[in-house]
Amino acid sequence: MGSFIDKIILLRFKAWSFGVRNAQKLLNRISSKVGLSADSLFYKRMLFERREYFRNVKWTKERQKEFDQYWTTTYGSKIGSEWHRFYEALSGVYCVDYLPASVYLPDLAHKLNDAQMADLCGAKVMLSFFLDSPELENCIPKHYAYKIQGYYYDGNRSVLTCEELAERVANVGACVFKSSDGSQGRGVCMLDIKDGRDVKTGQSILELFQSTKGDFVLQERITEHSALSHLSPNSLNTIRLTTYVCQGKVYHAPIAIRFGVGDSPVDNFHAGGLGIGVQDDGTLLKTAWQIGSHHQGIAYTQNPNNGEPFDGYKIPYMDRVIDFAEKNHGRIPGMGMVSWDFVISEDGRPIVIEVNVSKQNPRFAQFLHGRPLFGDNTPKMLELIRR
Repeated sequence: MGSFIDKIILLRFKAWSFGVRNAQKLLNRISSKVGLSADSLFYKRMLFERREYFRNVKWTKERQKEFDQYWTTTYGSKIGSEWHRFYEALSGVYCVDYLPASVYLPDLAHKLNDAQMADLCGAKVMLSFFLDSPELENCIPKHYAYKIQGYYYDGNRSVLTCEELAERVANVGACVFKSSDGSQGRGVCMLDIKDGRDVKTGQSILELFQSTKGDFVLQERITEHSALSHLSPNSLNTIRLTTYVCQGKVYHAPIAIRFGVGDSPVDNFHAGGLGIGVQDDGTLLKTAWQIGSHHQGIAYTQNPNNGEPFDGYKIPYMDRVIDFAEKNHGRIPGMGMVSWDFVISEDGRPIVIEVNVSKQNPRFAQFLHGRPLFGDNTPKMLELIRR
């Protein structure tokens, strides 16, 4: 049974290249045949992909005893150690209170963020509805066009036909097109629209609008601070900062920066981007990791884009980013945990590129830092599972 499950997990993993929706249908079909829930099969796939890491980390009996005692006390039962050993394999640091995906995804995620609310609040097209406010000092890119549930709107949310909208944005210049049809860096493209066409490809903006089946947003392309663009000049390089509510107060998890490699215009892990931990004062840690779907655990102490060491490099204005995220967590309604993607403008303003409130990923911040996601608040956060 085990080898058969491994094969279908791998099959399902490959199916993601054909689209998330098709892969989910395949997963549901397979899980029903083998008598496992779709969630169980999903967690097995995640561990299957990382098996080469955790199988090489061996614990003493004393450490295993400490681990079992901690999770029995805080969670209510023993758990598998695979995720902890995976984090330890990459970071070199053992922490008993790392938050494993096997606990977060099935037990805690839905306690923090209601699934239906998260689908609404996390949609790319909804960002301006929550953060477009005069007192926030232009904290999001300017939005030129939307498609939401089949209706077309301009940046002022006036209802238009598709043809009218295409004409209105015919000369917006450099911009970013984001479609709900993609995830993990897919569905995002950089455009330069003049006379109704993208300068590079020649594609008509009207054709792009008409051919996009799902929702989309067309927004301003931000010029980021030189300290960020220095990491990778060809991509928009984003700061990932997660805020969460614990006993009525907002905290932030360990911070990371993602950046592209070579000519890639995106920084996402699954598109080959790198990630590195960042201290609260903006100083980078020593090691960046490339660990997306096709880059399993490649470590860099020097930036492959410019050959410079990461150790000691500093991103300015990180205090402003932290302050903004913690103060404005409540603007994303009903969410106990929000993963923000920021850039910093040339004049030092935090600019929110995206918010993620469903299917958030607790893994990267933990192994990049060698620290637990919730730190000293872990036992308090695990109490939510028992309520």
